[in-house]
Amino acid sequence: MAPTDPGPRRFGNVSFRRWHALVEEGLPALLARALGAAALDDDEVATYFLGAFGSPQRLDYGTGHELSFLAFLGCLWKLGFFRDGRQGGDIEREIVLEVIEPYLRVVRKLILTYTLEPAGSHGVWGLDDHSFVPYIFGSAQLTRPIADEAEPMPLEGSVAGAPAPADIAKPAVVEAQRAANMA
Repeated sequence: MAPTDPGPRRFGNVSFRRWHALVEEGLPALLARALGAAALDDDEVATYFLGAFGSPQRLDYGTGHELSFLAFLGCLWKLGFFRDGRQGGDIEREIVLEVIEPYLRVVRKLILTYTLEPAGSHGVWGLDDHSFVPYIFGSAQLTRPIADEAEPMPLEGSVAGAPAPADIAKPAVVEAQRAANMA
């Protein structure tokens, strides 16, 4: 982490620019070490990864940056980085819990450390100023699995014991579900 600038500000500590520059500087070595030569031949992979952590110009982070991370993972999928790749296999769950969830923790730390402004906030009309992915994968955790992939219209609904939609505003229900769902 680049140390934060102590100056007064409402949003966006300018030290985030230094943090972002450090990531950009170390990115080729990081990608080479983690992904091998295949990822280095494609600027798209690095661009999506770097775009996933916010804007150093605007000192903000939002759902577009989050989408950039999903595009980065999509590139890795197409490059064959995720070996399982079977539809309905365990790899999809592992990607969410072992890649996306830690990414979200890093981003939350960046937002809090560098007071990044919500990018393109829609105020009361948005679920969250910074993220949408936790809502998608969180709700997916509470849906029934598709029994037959050939089924043209899978049965919709929640798993037994899933909280009702109105329960999201009840602190006791949120606390009870917290350990079993995405943080």
